[in-house]
Amino acid sequence: MAHKYADLSSDIKRKCVDYIAKYLMEDFDESSAGKLFAKEYKNEDGIIVGDEDETDRSWMSGIDQFLLFGETASGEKTLEVILKKAKGFAKEEKEILKEWKEKAFDSIFEIIDINEERIKLFDLAAEVEYGVYSNFDKPPKEILQTEKECFMHTNLVPVKGVWFLSGVQSIMPLEMEQVIFEDFVRKQPPKRMYRNNPEKLKKAFELQKDIYDFFVEFYGSDEIIVPGDKLAQKQREFYSAWNSHLGGKGFPDEKIFPEDIRETDSVGIVMDPKEGEFIIIDYGFFVDIFSKPDEKREGWRELILGYLEDESIPALVFERIKKRHPDGFREVMSDIFLEFQEGSLDPADDLDVLMDEYKPERNEIYPSVCPMNERFKKYYYQSRKIGRNGPCPCGSGKKYKKCCMGK
Repeated sequence: MAHKYADLSSDIKRKCVDYIAKYLMEDFDESSAGKLFAKEYKNEDGIIVGDEDETDRSWMSGIDQFLLFGETASGEKTLEVILKKAKGFAKEEKEILKEWKEKAFDSIFEIIDINEERIKLFDLAAEVEYGVYSNFDKPPKEILQTEKECFMHTNLVPVKGVWFLSGVQSIMPLEMEQVIFEDFVRKQPPKRMYRNNPEKLKKAFELQKDIYDFFVEFYGSDEIIVPGDKLAQKQREFYSAWNSHLGGKGFPDEKIFPEDIRETDSVGIVMDPKEGEFIIIDYGFFVDIFSKPDEKREGWRELILGYLEDESIPALVFERIKKRHPDGFREVMSDIFLEFQEGSLDPADDLDVLMDEYKPERNEIYPSVCPMNERFKKYYYQSRKIGRNGPCPCGSGKKYKKCCMGK
């Protein structure tokens, strides 16, 4: 039997797809989802070719991605456009569209249980279990016929707090577990690793604070500045020491940094108790600008503006430098933002306003470390070539073969 909200969910989706088909197809064609569909299923003349069922599934998958997560050619979110311009949606339906805009997501899930009423799915990234329904009387036939021990890639949308399948579901066998870890889980941004899982986020913040405290103890400061060609060595030193601190014998970090980092004169390793570690190019130059404002070198203005505009540079570096060099900060920032001196905004006193403009994500803080998912721990350590008879890097004190290798 279908969930009581199934018809409501289905009607909203149909209206959205109809609106896209009528008014936004050019935007869809220019979107990443539309271009991927064209690349796979359109010939040089723009004619759809291939198996009809396969092309229909791919088109619906693309439309669903465009609806839930895409943007129009003008840069507006598709759901925003529909909420503002589409007619025929009741007040209740518009509230659900807002719910989709805020909470809809895609992930790869482990299938925990399947029956004709609902499916239990476990989000492999955030480690959260969901009871999920279909818009139809029962889940699609290909899902009901699926073995429980496999994975599913799908979109989920909430309807008054109840989760529904959306778009097309792709089933993946259990044998793809390591591929899913390497190509999906390891590459997820922090926000997706903690989605709807406050307990995991709490543990991650605790772990991040432990690493921060150890960093300060190890280096005597919460940031160090090194030549780019010494960065990898410093990283190996610290994380080997950290692993020894956990009870293992340490292992080298195999990370290879890009050439532009390796060849720069100064790189900052900046550690924060909540946001974790940041690797920042030309950080020594940046600090010198504010600590020695009378000795500014050529290119100082461009460097600061570049830091402001670079999304990878966190707001905390500006907040930290203001706290540590307040006089230099006021002098330098006032010199850059001369137009603010006669206005109501002071770039030093109103740093929060400035950061809101340049770093709008700054209030959405996530740690840069993540507690290791037990399911994937064995693949993480395998990639670091740990000997089967060596100590397990998780710090248990057991041999690797008797600990995480066998999980």
